Amino acid sequence: MLYLNILIVFCSILSLSDIFRRKLPNLALILLGVFQLSMLNITNIHITTFLLVLSIGFVLFYFDCIGGGDVKYAAVLSLALPLTRLPEALSYTAYAGGMLIIAYYILYFFSETKKIQHMKLPYGVAISVGFYLAIFDHHSSI
Repeated sequence: MLYLNILIVFCSILSLSDIFRRKLPNLALILLGVFQLSMLNITNIHITTFLLVLSIGFVLFYFDCIGGGDVKYAAVLSLALPLTRLPEALSYTAYAGGMLIIAYYILYFFSETKKIQHMKLPYGVAISVGFYLAIFDHHSSI
């Protein structure tokens, strides 16, 4: 339970950073990685999931589909998920991303300056929600 409480603090801080600064700081991602490796026992660290997310993420980054910080963030969070739970995390992330897009369209519609159209979507928020829900579900079923 302590793990999940601290993890939600990390996810919240990184989400706020992505919303306000459009950055997921490397130092915060390194600290999250150290936290993940120190809090999870050796049988709960899923290197295969991490490497899969990292490799697919870098291909998506290469084609400019996702930001590099988002790739690193999803990869570090995936350390806590077995490969069988990855589709769940990605589905939750996609749903949260869809809600984020809707929220941004609503903000754009009501914005007087229409500056929001030039802003990139802070997808770290969707990654936080999606991966946290999958991690929460996985750890509550153990």
